[in-house]
Amino acid sequence: MAAGGDADGALSALGAFLEEESESAEAQNDLAVVLHSVGRIAEAYVAAQRAHALQPESAGICCTLAAIQIARGELNDAAGTLTPVLERDPTNADVLTLALRIQQIAQRAPAPQRPAIAPRSVQPAPVVVHFEPPLERVRRAPAPKLPILALAFSRDRQMQLDATLRSLQLHWKEAGAAHLKVLTKATTDAHRALYRRLGEEHPRVELIAETDFRAQLLELLGRYQQVLFLVDDNIVVRPFSLAEASQAIEGDPRLLGVSLRLGRNTTRCYAMNRDQTAIVGSGPMAISVTRSRCRARSTARAR
Repeated sequence: MAAGGDADGALSALGAFLEEESESAEAQNDLAVVLHSVGRIAEAYVAAQRAHALQPESAGICCTLAAIQIARGELNDAAGTLTPVLERDPTNADVLTLALRIQQIAQRAPAPQRPAIAPRSVQPAPVVVHFEPPLERVRRAPAPKLPILALAFSRDRQMQLDATLRSLQLHWKEAGAAHLKVLTKATTDAHRALYRRLGEEHPRVELIAETDFRAQLLELLGRYQQVLFLVDDNIVVRPFSLAEASQAIEGDPRLLGVSLRLGRNTTRCYAMNRDQTAIVGSGPMAISVTRSRCRARSTARAR
């Protein structure tokens, strides 16, 4: 429900479930996540603590608790929560992301200010964020290499999105090893219900309700080295692999990306009304045109 944008419904359902299963760490964690998403930090903190007490070794639960501790300004506690997880799995991407956030917030924090005159009997204690031990582990840990992310965007078009997801998983050779996610925008309760149903029909696909497009998109992109972008009216008509495209992007710094629908006839930038030069290689992924090249040629001609 929360993924479909119905936070109140999710809270109601979780509350009813927890009345019967109060010792469910997963449900307590879900409750904390939903409460955190709607800004009810104090209640989220209580639920996260309960979940952590029930399953202290769960990486997901530790991340939930740490995220809420960060929101409360408790950076030391958050770092301490993440430390055991890092010791067990130093490449956990979610933990590394949270640890980096702790570091960034701590670096931005102003130095503690002492009053000009203080009574000798009361010495103000400086506030120091002690996060070195866990973050030193983060610095030594290798950067996580997550699989390719296939990210689609959909607004009130569940039927079209269903065709996109079915054809993608049918024809994409690496689909089984990739992460499949969709940012959804539903404008009515009926559309939200249909997205929920679609999520049930595609259990491998994570449907994320859009709340802050820019923030959510940047967070997703930050976890992956490469991303396959889709919209909800894309239909894959034949088998394909991204192996060669991935190698091309890694091997040529001029490339911003590879288009699977454009060909050798892409010699004109219609947005800039200028000719453009394609970067020609070999094999099925031979053609890719960079926006920066088009823009540079346009600027040069204008001068």
